[in-house]
Amino acid sequence: MKKFLLTAMVAAASLVGAGEEYEFDKVSDWLPSKGVTQIDDGLLVKNRVMLRSKKLFDVKPGKIYKLKLEAKRVDGVPTMIYFGFETYLANGRTPVSNEHVNAIYGTLSSFAKDVKKGDTVIYLDKTAAKWRKLGHSFLALDAKKDFSDLPNYKIVRAPIKNIEKCAEGYKVTLGIKIPRDIAKGTTVRQHISGGYMYAGGYKLLKDQEVKLSGKVIDTLPKGPGYAFNKWTSYAGKARLIVLVNWTGKGSTTALKDIELEIEDKK
Repeated sequence: MKKFLLTAMVAAASLVGAGEEYEFDKVSDWLPSKGVTQIDDGLLVKNRVMLRSKKLFDVKPGKIYKLKLEAKRVDGVPTMIYFGFETYLANGRTPVSNEHVNAIYGTLSSFAKDVKKGDTVIYLDKTAAKWRKLGHSFLALDAKKDFSDLPNYKIVRAPIKNIEKCAEGYKVTLGIKIPRDIAKGTTVRQHISGGYMYAGGYKLLKDQEVKLSGKVIDTLPKGPGYAFNKWTSYAGKARLIVLVNWTGKGSTTALKDIELEIEDKK
Protein backbone atom coordinates (compact mmCIF):
# COMPACT_ATOMS: atom_id res chain seq x y z
CA MET A 1 0.00 0.00 0.00
CA LYS A 2 2.81 2.40 0.92
CA LYS A 3 4.56 1.57 -2.35
CA PHE A 4 1.34 2.34 -4.29
CA LEU A 5 0.88 5.70 -2.53
CA LEU A 6 4.50 6.66 -3.19
CA THR A 7 4.15 5.79 -6.87
CA ALA A 8 0.96 7.86 -7.13
CA MET A 9 2.62 10.85 -5.47
CA VAL A 10 5.59 10.70 -7.86
CA ALA A 11 3.25 10.50 -10.86
CA ALA A 12 1.27 13.53 -9.64
CA ALA A 13 4.46 15.51 -9.09
CA SER A 14 5.61 14.68 -12.65
CA LEU A 15 2.31 15.96 -14.04
CA VAL A 16 2.59 19.24 -12.16
CA GLY A 17 6.24 19.66 -13.13
CA ALA A 18 5.39 19.12 -16.80
CA GLY A 19 2.87 21.96 -16.68
CA GLU A 20 -0.37 22.25 -18.61
CA GLU A 21 -0.49 21.76 -22.37
CA TYR A 22 -3.45 22.59 -24.59
CA GLU A 23 -4.10 22.18 -28.32
CA PHE A 24 -6.57 24.23 -30.37
CA ASP A 25 -6.64 22.54 -33.77
CA LYS A 26 -10.37 21.74 -33.72
CA VAL A 27 -13.29 24.01 -34.59
CA SER A 28 -14.89 22.95 -31.30
CA ASP A 29 -11.96 24.51 -29.37
CA TRP A 30 -13.13 28.00 -30.36
CA LEU A 31 -16.20 30.12 -29.82
CA PRO A 32 -18.46 29.98 -32.90
CA SER A 33 -17.26 32.05 -35.87
CA LYS A 34 -18.42 32.13 -39.48
CA GLY A 35 -15.94 31.02 -42.12
CA VAL A 36 -14.06 28.46 -39.98
CA THR A 37 -13.99 24.82 -41.07
CA GLN A 38 -12.12 21.70 -40.03
CA ILE A 39 -9.34 20.26 -42.20
CA ASP A 40 -7.13 17.22 -41.61
CA ASP A 41 -4.39 18.93 -39.61
CA GLY A 42 -6.10 22.08 -38.33
CA LEU A 43 -8.42 24.90 -39.35
CA LEU A 44 -9.28 26.65 -42.60
CA VAL A 45 -10.34 30.27 -42.10
CA LYS A 46 -12.06 32.29 -44.84
CA ASN A 47 -12.30 36.07 -44.75
CA ARG A 48 -11.72 38.28 -41.70
CA VAL A 49 -12.25 36.30 -38.48
CA MET A 50 -11.34 36.76 -34.82
CA LEU A 51 -10.90 33.35 -33.22
CA ARG A 52 -11.46 33.29 -29.45
CA SER A 53 -10.82 30.10 -27.47
CA LYS A 54 -13.65 28.61 -25.47
CA LYS A 55 -11.27 27.87 -22.65
CA LEU A 56 -10.45 30.60 -20.14
CA PHE A 57 -7.14 30.41 -18.26
CA ASP A 58 -6.22 31.74 -14.85
CA VAL A 59 -3.60 34.48 -14.92
CA LYS A 60 -1.20 33.58 -12.14
CA PRO A 61 2.11 35.10 -10.99
CA GLY A 62 4.97 32.63 -11.13
CA LYS A 63 3.74 30.99 -14.33
CA ILE A 64 5.13 31.08 -17.86
CA TYR A 65 2.63 31.07 -20.73
CA LYS A 66 4.05 29.87 -24.06
CA LEU A 67 2.00 29.97 -27.24
CA LYS A 68 2.65 29.00 -30.85
CA LEU A 69 0.98 28.26 -34.17
CA GLU A 70 1.71 27.74 -37.85
CA ALA A 71 -0.16 29.59 -40.60
CA LYS A 72 -0.23 29.62 -44.40
CA ARG A 73 -2.26 31.76 -46.75
CA VAL A 74 -3.84 29.43 -49.32
CA ASP A 75 -5.95 31.88 -51.33
CA GLY A 76 -6.46 35.59 -51.86
CA VAL A 77 -4.16 38.55 -51.30
CA PRO A 78 -1.41 38.86 -48.64
CA THR A 79 -2.97 39.43 -45.24
CA MET A 80 -2.05 40.06 -41.60
CA ILE A 81 -2.40 37.57 -38.75
CA TYR A 82 -2.24 38.49 -35.04
CA PHE A 83 -1.84 35.98 -32.20
CA GLY A 84 -2.15 36.43 -28.45
CA PHE A 85 -4.53 36.82 -25.53
CA GLU A 86 -7.69 38.65 -24.57
CA THR A 87 -7.66 39.49 -20.86
CA TYR A 88 -10.49 39.72 -18.32
CA LEU A 89 -11.10 40.57 -14.71
CA ALA A 90 -11.13 37.63 -12.30
CA ASN A 91 -14.86 37.10 -13.00
CA GLY A 92 -13.94 35.92 -16.51
CA ARG A 93 -16.63 38.11 -18.09
CA THR A 94 -15.46 41.71 -17.98
CA PRO A 95 -12.68 42.47 -20.51
CA VAL A 96 -9.57 44.37 -19.48
CA SER A 97 -8.70 45.92 -22.82
CA ASN A 98 -5.93 48.27 -23.82
CA GLU A 99 -8.09 51.38 -23.62
CA HIS A 100 -9.30 50.57 -20.09
CA VAL A 101 -5.80 50.81 -18.57
CA ASN A 102 -3.47 52.44 -21.08
CA ALA A 103 -3.51 56.00 -19.71
CA ILE A 104 -1.21 58.78 -20.88
CA TYR A 105 0.59 60.27 -17.90
CA GLY A 106 0.01 63.95 -17.26
CA THR A 107 -3.28 64.19 -19.17
CA LEU A 108 -5.70 64.41 -16.24
CA SER A 109 -7.93 67.39 -16.97
CA SER A 110 -11.60 68.43 -16.86
CA PHE A 111 -14.17 69.68 -19.33
CA ALA A 112 -14.29 73.47 -19.57
CA LYS A 113 -17.73 73.40 -21.22
CA ASP A 114 -20.71 71.08 -21.27
CA VAL A 115 -20.58 68.47 -24.02
CA LYS A 116 -23.74 67.55 -25.89
CA LYS A 117 -24.44 64.28 -27.64
CA GLY A 118 -23.36 64.68 -31.27
CA ASP A 119 -20.64 67.28 -30.62
CA THR A 120 -17.40 66.91 -32.57
CA VAL A 121 -15.56 69.60 -30.59
CA ILE A 122 -14.83 69.49 -26.85
CA TYR A 123 -13.22 72.09 -24.58
CA LEU A 124 -10.74 71.10 -21.86
CA ASP A 125 -9.31 73.33 -19.15
CA LYS A 126 -5.74 74.64 -19.06
CA THR A 127 -4.36 71.43 -17.51
CA ALA A 128 -4.69 69.58 -20.84
CA ALA A 129 -1.33 70.71 -22.24
CA LYS A 130 -0.05 67.13 -22.63
CA TRP A 131 -2.97 65.83 -24.68
CA ARG A 132 -1.90 64.41 -28.06
CA LYS A 133 -3.40 64.27 -31.54
CA LEU A 134 -4.00 60.51 -31.86
CA GLY A 135 -6.30 58.37 -33.95
CA HIS A 136 -6.63 55.62 -31.32
CA SER A 137 -7.58 58.01 -28.53
CA PHE A 138 -10.19 57.52 -25.81
CA LEU A 139 -11.74 59.74 -23.16
CA ALA A 140 -11.63 58.13 -19.69
CA LEU A 141 -14.34 59.90 -17.68
CA ASP A 142 -14.35 60.47 -13.92
CA ALA A 143 -10.61 59.81 -13.91
CA LYS A 144 -8.63 60.03 -10.67
CA LYS A 145 -5.21 61.55 -10.02
CA ASP A 146 -4.02 58.39 -8.25
CA PHE A 147 -5.33 56.14 -11.07
CA SER A 148 -7.69 54.39 -8.67
CA ASP A 149 -10.31 54.47 -11.43
CA LEU A 150 -8.36 51.84 -13.39
CA PRO A 151 -9.50 49.81 -15.15
CA ASN A 152 -11.76 52.64 -16.31
CA TYR A 153 -14.99 51.52 -17.99
CA LYS A 154 -16.38 55.02 -18.52
CA ILE A 155 -14.63 55.10 -21.86
CA VAL A 156 -15.58 57.11 -24.93
CA ARG A 157 -13.79 56.52 -28.22
CA ALA A 158 -12.53 59.88 -29.42
CA PRO A 159 -9.95 60.03 -32.25
CA ILE A 160 -8.38 63.49 -32.07
CA LYS A 161 -7.90 65.45 -35.30
CA ASN A 162 -6.66 68.73 -33.87
CA ILE A 163 -5.78 70.49 -30.60
CA GLU A 164 -5.44 74.25 -30.24
CA LYS A 165 -5.26 76.71 -27.39
CA CYS A 166 -8.31 78.83 -26.60
CA ALA A 167 -9.62 81.10 -23.85
CA GLU A 168 -11.00 78.16 -21.83
CA GLY A 169 -7.82 76.13 -22.22
CA TYR A 170 -7.79 73.76 -25.21
CA LYS A 171 -10.19 73.23 -28.09
CA VAL A 172 -10.10 69.58 -29.19
CA THR A 173 -11.56 68.57 -32.55
CA LEU A 174 -12.61 64.92 -32.81
CA GLY A 175 -13.00 62.55 -35.73
CA ILE A 176 -16.37 61.26 -34.52
CA LYS A 177 -19.49 62.53 -32.77
CA ILE A 178 -19.63 62.23 -28.99
CA PRO A 179 -22.29 59.60 -28.15
CA ARG A 180 -23.48 61.13 -24.86
CA ASP A 181 -23.82 64.32 -22.83
CA ILE A 182 -20.92 65.16 -20.49
CA ALA A 183 -21.17 67.86 -17.82
CA LYS A 184 -18.72 70.71 -17.46
CA GLY A 185 -16.21 69.96 -14.68
CA THR A 186 -16.19 66.19 -15.26
CA THR A 187 -12.63 64.91 -14.92
CA VAL A 188 -11.15 63.22 -17.96
CA ARG A 189 -7.86 61.59 -18.92
CA GLN A 190 -6.58 60.60 -22.35
CA HIS A 191 -6.20 56.86 -22.96
CA ILE A 192 -4.90 55.08 -26.05
CA SER A 193 -5.55 51.69 -27.59
CA GLY A 194 -3.18 49.53 -29.59
CA GLY A 195 -5.06 46.30 -30.12
CA TYR A 196 -5.05 43.14 -28.04
CA MET A 197 -2.21 41.45 -26.17
CA TYR A 198 -0.30 40.02 -29.14
CA ALA A 199 2.12 37.89 -27.12
CA GLY A 200 2.46 35.44 -30.03
CA GLY A 201 3.32 38.20 -32.48
CA TYR A 202 1.93 39.22 -35.86
CA LYS A 203 3.04 38.81 -39.47
CA LEU A 204 2.07 39.49 -43.05
CA LEU A 205 1.16 36.20 -44.73
CA LYS A 206 2.41 36.06 -48.31
CA ASP A 207 3.07 32.69 -49.95
CA GLN A 208 5.26 30.99 -47.36
CA GLU A 209 4.21 29.12 -44.23
CA VAL A 210 5.02 31.11 -41.11
CA LYS A 211 5.40 30.27 -37.44
CA LEU A 212 4.26 32.59 -34.68
CA SER A 213 5.33 32.13 -31.07
CA GLY A 214 5.94 33.99 -27.86
CA LYS A 215 5.64 33.86 -24.10
CA VAL A 216 4.37 35.86 -21.14
CA ILE A 217 6.44 35.73 -17.97
CA ASP A 218 5.83 38.93 -16.00
CA THR A 219 3.05 41.23 -14.85
CA LEU A 220 3.10 45.01 -15.15
CA PRO A 221 3.05 47.05 -11.93
CA LYS A 222 -0.35 48.24 -10.78
CA GLY A 223 -1.32 51.42 -12.59
CA PRO A 224 -1.33 52.66 -16.19
CA GLY A 225 0.20 50.60 -18.95
CA TYR A 226 -0.34 47.77 -21.41
CA ALA A 227 2.13 45.42 -23.08
CA PHE A 228 2.08 42.54 -25.53
CA ASN A 229 4.32 40.29 -23.40
CA LYS A 230 3.29 41.21 -19.85
CA TRP A 231 -0.05 40.80 -18.11
CA THR A 232 -1.85 43.88 -16.91
CA SER A 233 -2.04 43.70 -13.12
CA TYR A 234 -5.85 43.82 -13.31
CA ALA A 235 -6.17 40.60 -15.36
CA GLY A 236 -7.44 37.50 -13.59
CA LYS A 237 -8.41 35.42 -16.62
CA ALA A 238 -7.39 35.20 -20.27
CA ARG A 239 -8.30 33.37 -23.46
CA LEU A 240 -6.36 32.70 -26.63
CA ILE A 241 -7.17 34.83 -29.70
CA VAL A 242 -6.12 34.75 -33.37
CA LEU A 243 -7.03 37.58 -35.74
CA VAL A 244 -6.99 35.90 -39.14
CA ASN A 245 -7.07 37.54 -42.60
CA TRP A 246 -7.25 40.84 -40.76
CA THR A 247 -6.26 43.02 -43.71
CA GLY A 248 -6.76 40.84 -46.79
CA LYS A 249 -10.33 40.97 -48.04
CA GLY A 250 -11.40 37.58 -49.37
CA SER A 251 -8.25 35.75 -48.23
CA THR A 252 -8.18 32.18 -46.89
CA THR A 253 -5.63 30.95 -44.34
CA ALA A 254 -4.86 27.49 -42.94
CA LEU A 255 -3.85 27.18 -39.27
CA LYS A 256 -2.29 24.22 -37.48
CA ASP A 257 -0.32 23.26 -34.36
CA ILE A 258 -2.01 25.95 -32.25
CA GLU A 259 -0.73 25.31 -28.75
CA LEU A 260 -0.50 26.85 -25.30
CA GLU A 261 1.78 25.60 -22.55
CA ILE A 262 1.60 26.86 -18.97
CA GLU A 263 4.46 25.98 -16.68
CA ASP A 264 6.05 27.11 -13.42
CA LYS A 265 8.98 29.49 -13.49
CA LYS A 266 12.21 27.66 -12.73
